[in-house]
Amino acid sequence: MPQEVSAPASFPRVDRVLRSPWVPWALAAIAAVVAVWVNHAIYPGFTWNRDEPVYLWQADILRAGQLTTEAGARPELVHPWLGGLHDGRFFSQYPLGWPAVLAVAGALGIPELALVAAAVLAVVGTYALAHELLDDRRIAALSGGLLLVSPIFAIQSGAFLTYLFALGIGTLFATFLLRSVRVGSGWRAAVAGALLGWMVMTRNYDAVVWAVVVGGYVVGSGWRRWRELARLVPWFLAGIVPLVGFQLWHNAHLTGSPLEFPITVADPLDTFGFGYRRLMPKLAPFDYRPIDALRGTAKNAFFTPWFLFGAYLGAALAAVGIGAHAKDRRTWFLVALGVGFPLAYFPFWGVHVSSLTTRISGPIYSIPAYVPLCILMARGLVWGAQRHRRVTAAAVVAMVVITIPVAIGRLGLNRQLSRLQLGWTASVEPIEGPAFVVVADSGYLMQLNPHADDPPGPPGDIAYLVDGEPSILDELDAHPERAAYYQQVDVPSNEIAPAENTRSYEVELVPIEVVRGEALAVTATMAMPGDGVAHVTLADEDGEVLATGTATGAAGEDVEVTFDLVEGADSDAVGEDRVAVPSGGAVLEATVGFGSSPEDAEAAPVVRARLLVHSGAEMRTLLPVTILRPDPAVDPEDNDGVIVWRDDLPSSDLSISVEGRSDS
Repeated sequence: MPQEVSAPASFPRVDRVLRSPWVPWALAAIAAVVAVWVNHAIYPGFTWNRDEPVYLWQADILRAGQLTTEAGARPELVHPWLGGLHDGRFFSQYPLGWPAVLAVAGALGIPELALVAAAVLAVVGTYALAHELLDDRRIAALSGGLLLVSPIFAIQSGAFLTYLFALGIGTLFATFLLRSVRVGSGWRAAVAGALLGWMVMTRNYDAVVWAVVVGGYVVGSGWRRWRELARLVPWFLAGIVPLVGFQLWHNAHLTGSPLEFPITVADPLDTFGFGYRRLMPKLAPFDYRPIDALRGTAKNAFFTPWFLFGAYLGAALAAVGIGAHAKDRRTWFLVALGVGFPLAYFPFWGVHVSSLTTRISGPIYSIPAYVPLCILMARGLVWGAQRHRRVTAAAVVAMVVITIPVAIGRLGLNRQLSRLQLGWTASVEPIEGPAFVVVADSGYLMQLNPHADDPPGPPGDIAYLVDGEPSILDELDAHPERAAYYQQVDVPSNEIAPAENTRSYEVELVPIEVVRGEALAVTATMAMPGDGVAHVTLADEDGEVLATGTATGAAGEDVEVTFDLVEGADSDAVGEDRVAVPSGGAVLEATVGFGSSPEDAEAAPVVRARLLVHSGAEMRTLLPVTILRPDPAVDPEDNDGVIVWRDDLPSSDLSISVEGRSDS
């Protein structure tokens, strides 16, 4: 390695400070404070990212001395978001590296310690990598400092997510591997192997990218010393093999196969490659095409400078660092590290998903790229200060002026989104005694309500259930001592997705009523939008029509259609005006359309009600029902004629009442 640059300093006092051995300690202390402050001030109700409660739920399981948790008699009611089910037990789709850190911090009673560890590792790791690679304390100090003052650091440091932790592990892996090769140190090679092994247990694919880029640089720059490199291989393997072996055992324990990662058991479509992809089985699949990968990658690349100190001016300074040292192979190692992650994730459909929120929290799959960006910026600053002192000083001032409003804006937006989520916990505070809380329009626990988890052990006073499953009726009957509520937002749930213009919302509790009888009289009351016909189609969730009904009325008039539901396999066999519902649980949908004739009304559906029914000698259903409307953002003509239905708020055009009757 070349010795530290000895050119005369353009800013002597700054130069002395940057060379101080106390700098990494100061950076670590500031990073720790930032992480704790952001967690409390910006994220009082978690981030919008639903990975976060899943990691914390997994840490709770580890603290209980388990790797999985009991699924119970009705696993469909408590299925966790991003969780898999195998042999009657739930597990998280994520490996153990980060949840283990969270579990230790939680066991000590200070969860924020995990955030402090991740923040310190990221900043100190950046300092260490820059110093090892370039042997210049000034550039190392500037690199760590630039990461620390970049908005991406503040936004991610207070979140219980893997990104900064993985960044810190990756930079330290690179540092130890480069140092071991430079000085021929076996124990450092073993530490590098252990760090890469921990990365495998944290972010599997990131480990591959770090290994390819750093390993490629080591081999490419030192192949003539192959005998020396070969002597380090056993040390490296001694560090990495036990941890990779443990990860393979963990895979086998959860999925039945050491090569089957939990994420592909939670949903086999959540994987690399093009085609239909999705996060969880109850969600609609997305056709991920190369054009989507290109758009997502381009969007993430465009917004990457937003979260860098100096924004696009900072990116320009990194380009100066490249140009000023274009003949230095270490420069191209940094470039390879910067572009390696976006290129590696190109075939992963998460690039598309993450691009939808990249304006809010940054390009999450490209966060490791901020390390080489900051190191290149630091080289550009030192080069500029030695040649154009005033221009460089003005550029630094300009970058500060640019960064402050960007950081305030992004942190403010994340704080707003987090504070809205406090409504989920506030809404259940008035509940007295044991209760079930069904999170409306949520197919998985923690999907909508980040606080709605199912911790290991017996249920607490408040037990959360998912929506949309008829077995809710059986669960309520099995626990008559518990009250039951729907927990719902006062806007359509698809409108609370994280965005620049996310609507403010309140979370409310609505008592659940169970209606019982030998038969159920389901009445749809509709407000006529104009003179004509209201047409109601009653079908099961597979689309099989059970019955239809029509009513005629004038504009503004309320009209009714009633269906009598009874147990049976065939409506023709249960008598006139009876609708047979097969025994067991059923999801029924009453779809309403309006028109000048029954045919026109049936062809123009505008609103739908979803009912959860248990069919048997005693018929049962829940009130209130779920109201849905066609998604205005999806034109059926562009979707093979299929209407996409979204939950909506009750309104005057359709209301559903149910009365229990004797079947006589």
